[in-house]
Amino acid sequence: MSYIRVPFLAKAEQSLPLQRALDFAATRVGLSQYSMALAMTFLFEQIADEVSRGEIVRIPGFGIFAPSLDERPQYLARRGGRRCIPRFSPSKGWQHEVMLRAPPSRAGKAALRVHRSNHRVTEGRAGRERVFTAMHAIRDQISAQLGRCLDTSDPEAKRSSMRAGRPRAQ
Repeated sequence: MSYIRVPFLAKAEQSLPLQRALDFAATRVGLSQYSMALAMTFLFEQIADEVSRGEIVRIPGFGIFAPSLDERPQYLARRGGRRCIPRFSPSKGWQHEVMLRAPPSRAGKAALRVHRSNHRVTEGRAGRERVFTAMHAIRDQISAQLGRCLDTSDPEAKRSSMRAGRPRAQ
């Protein structure tokens, strides 16, 4: 089974779980890994956009993504006030599945700690653009692997222009 290379992951073994998930979903839906990877980047980009606008994104059976007010005293003084940060809460069913099936290991805890330390929010940086830039770069690299030229700049603009030029069904 050949996988597409997932950009921005330092080691090949880091990308295997994501590659397996993409392959599974692509097979079940009847799409190529390429199409599924593109769909994934657009989904994550839109979830990030919704949460950054203050919306709560609920995915039944999976969990919710939401902006959460960070009122920890140690950060209030340093930041000069209250701020929202993105949070994820897994569903109860998923939590139970992980508790019952995942082997005991500290590797996940260590990986999360390293990720949090490498992705701290700093003052004065606009983070919203970084999510969209990263998703756009992932789509570009995936397209380059397959030798395809794909303009992924703004799908909504393309859809609205296509709707304007296409006759409506009666």
